[in-house]
Amino acid sequence: MASKDMSFFGFNRPEYIPTPELALSELAWSLVPPSVIQELRSSAPRGIAFGSRGNTSKTPPVYTKPKSGSEEFSAFSRQVKNTLSLNDADAVAVSRVLLSELELFGSQKASRSVAAPLSLPLALLQERSGVTGKRNPANIALILEQAFALGQGENSAATCLLNAYTGNAGKGLPGWIDETIASLLSQSGNAALQSLSTSPPTTAGLSLRVPSWVEKADSTPFRWFATTWGRLCNDGWIDAMPRRRWSDWASCVTRTAIGTSFLFEMHLYYRLVPALVSDQEPRDTVAACLDESNRLLAWDASKRRAAQDVGPAINRLAESGSKCQSLLNELAGELELPAPADFDSDPDGLVNWLSEARGALSPAKSQVSKWIARKLDDKPPSSAKNVRETIRYSLLDRGAGQSIDLYSLLRGAGPITYVDPGQEWLVTMASLCSAGPGQPTRIVALNRALAQLGISAATPTLVERLEAFGLSRSSHDADDAIEIQPAF
Repeated sequence: MASKDMSFFGFNRPEYIPTPELALSELAWSLVPPSVIQELRSSAPRGIAFGSRGNTSKTPPVYTKPKSGSEEFSAFSRQVKNTLSLNDADAVAVSRVLLSELELFGSQKASRSVAAPLSLPLALLQERSGVTGKRNPANIALILEQAFALGQGENSAATCLLNAYTGNAGKGLPGWIDETIASLLSQSGNAALQSLSTSPPTTAGLSLRVPSWVEKADSTPFRWFATTWGRLCNDGWIDAMPRRRWSDWASCVTRTAIGTSFLFEMHLYYRLVPALVSDQEPRDTVAACLDESNRLLAWDASKRRAAQDVGPAINRLAESGSKCQSLLNELAGELELPAPADFDSDPDGLVNWLSEARGALSPAKSQVSKWIARKLDDKPPSSAKNVRETIRYSLLDRGAGQSIDLYSLLRGAGPITYVDPGQEWLVTMASLCSAGPGQPTRIVALNRALAQLGISAATPTLVERLEAFGLSRSSHDADDAIEIQPAF
């Protein structure tokens, strides 16, 4: 007998993502026909990556960035020469600069790189197996598609991205770059590009749960992601800004969505599994849980650094949430416990699941209560580490030394982790609260978006940052009426 799906959302397992930009590549590859994927796995069993730092590996991926002096580099240089009508020396120089400028490492310790996914051909120069070095890494695209569906996004996250890429050819990016980059694609990469350029993309095979109760919940990271991703891909932003900046914004949105989605999920497990033996009304329990989800990370720059530390909260939710998730599966195996998935079609599904689950556990309430207490005192399951790393490193500053991650939400100082958004993170979040480029919005909209992400921002801190970054000016009106100007 197949085991019950005791998850709340059906997310597949999370995993540390070494490079934020990889998410865009994975969304692009997720639309490629299975026959092309099979060809890729056959020709590059260890996957593809753009480049490396020279680290030796017994089983390296196929690198799509040609090494200087190689036949592949010479061919690429000739392509540049013919496209731009350059002499040999200038073509070599342009090729080296272009490849260097396109190469991105996720962190100082990353051994494999990706090409900046400024366009569809560039996005197809890498995929998750090659970049992570793992045979079966977490399916990043599926995680994003699940979050997008939970947020009531139209169509799919991948097709939104594809429409942004293909609907704006020649805008924000010199046409010759795609022409030359296409020469770096493998046979399977060219087949992928051809299929995505000529055939309607398909998301067939996606089996995504969308509980009805989530549809009613407006303040979730899923709703934020679906709304924001739809705006970024469809509301003129890619036309209004340099393509590199747009790509950075897109990577910022996806990494933020992944980190906050798993933070929200772990909070749900942490609050609702112990509530199985509570006497509080189920509706009140669920309402309180969802309300608390808007305040998982506090941002108040006026407090002492130690008082700003959100690291313990993240660790607690990742570890205790994973314990509760594991316990829920154990309970389902030992007792007749209804699955949350059984209530997906019920608009009050979370409330009614909690009520019926309590009824099923009532005869063994005392035993279950002790079971929960013991589980919470146990060591966290192995899954907790992956969850914690996924949340932390999706949101944490990946810069080192003089390098600054402008698109991070969290910053570390020794043992302390605190909310200190990079300049471009706040610019991205604030700008995408507007209806489109050049259309002002209000700080109340930004506060609503931050709450959806689980961030409680002190108004003085938020206003100060907005003013410092040139996004707003002081106003004598109510704080909620402060106007925000988008970056483009």
